Amino acid sequence: MALRMKRYLDNPVVGLAVATLVLIMTESPLAAQNWYRANLHTHTWWSDGQAFPEESLALYKDAGYQVIAITDHNLVANNPERWEEYGQGKRISEAAVNRFRERYPELTPETKEVDGKKFVRLKTFQEASDLLSENGQFLIIPGYELSVNTSVGNLQMHMNVLNVTEAKWGKAKPTGPETLAENFPIAQQIMQDREAETLLQFNHPDQRYFDNPPEWFIADYPFKFFEVCNYGNDFPAHPNCWTTDKFWDVINAFRMQNGGELIYGLASDDTHIYEPFYQNLQECGGGWVVINAPELTTKAVMNALHNGQFYASTGIELERMDFNPETKVLSIKVKEESDENYTITFIGTKKGFPQYTATVVDPADPKQVYEFGTPAQWTKPRRVHTVYPNDIGESLLVIHGSEASFTLSDDLLYVRAKIESSGEPVIKFHGKPRKKTAWTQPVR
Repeated sequence: MALRMKRYLDNPVVGLAVATLVLIMTESPLAAQNWYRANLHTHTWWSDGQAFPEESLALYKDAGYQVIAITDHNLVANNPERWEEYGQGKRISEAAVNRFRERYPELTPETKEVDGKKFVRLKTFQEASDLLSENGQFLIIPGYELSVNTSVGNLQMHMNVLNVTEAKWGKAKPTGPETLAENFPIAQQIMQDREAETLLQFNHPDQRYFDNPPEWFIADYPFKFFEVCNYGNDFPAHPNCWTTDKFWDVINAFRMQNGGELIYGLASDDTHIYEPFYQNLQECGGGWVVINAPELTTKAVMNALHNGQFYASTGIELERMDFNPETKVLSIKVKEESDENYTITFIGTKKGFPQYTATVVDPADPKQVYEFGTPAQWTKPRRVHTVYPNDIGESLLVIHGSEASFTLSDDLLYVRAKIESSGEPVIKFHGKPRKKTAWTQPVR
């Protein structure tokens, strides 16, 4: 994401310890109960992030994460001779280099001076990974963010391709579907013959201003993962427009009705600006996923993600999450924080749901400024959005407490749980949860 938006840090975040949970999300009990906290969307100086790759990894490792994916725009960092001038007026300031040196002297970047100009070398992914990865403790996954905008309207089509060592992308096309049709097969080709060991996710569908409607993904582009919560953008939406939660339910409702595959929801920092980490060692960002895998290896983590053995969170930790495929009972238990109250909502869609739609027009707003593109693109554009009936993604049961269960009846296409706390998340953005939130994956 090329956006530079101010992050509103209302209070410091306390590092979240990863709980040992109980999860049965497949047809047999899991062999192990190892849970790993992960951020699968980060950027570095190789693209538009503001940290060296080894610096980003060290900060997350110190913050208690076990899995990090580096996903710079349209590249995997393989060039060992990437030198960049730094100093006053340059993209990388001398203060940024010194900050890194002071925090991690053992990781001091290589610098040189040529004709009075200062240069710093960006380490490759492999070099950074060799420095920070730790067997069974800290896993680093290579990847990239396939980033392309439509040639008309500048709509963003961004998708992460994880556990790959090369980056490819196609040309921009006039419309969103045409651009996806150009780029989706390219990502699939890179992942060919090893799909279970890789991951393709669609990023921030609400970025920049709900650029990517759910109807694009119901059948034509069967993404298995998307970001239900991304802290790399901050855009207010029309009050009647779909949220990322609604986006999720629309896709799953139509897919299940048509015999398709469920889509899973991820949360991420989409990290560009790393200053929060320097304010407090324990600062961990806005969104993450917690993954259950038998061991901390790339293959095991990828398999767990593909099997839905994870939840997304902005600050809530679960003590138990269990789905029994025989009794069809989904059970949730929150690891309670002092002075916080919890609400557990079971959300689903019934078979035969109404399939009518309406539209809502959102006028252009010149006061909403984008910090990229040409001046003509800096105002929020006029959009016509599709509105779906409330029967899609309806609240089936609401429990005010830290523990609840729900039985999936035969008339339901799927069910998922959304857990909300009275506590506030660290980062407050328009369109993002105003309270700490966690999302389980849908089951059927």
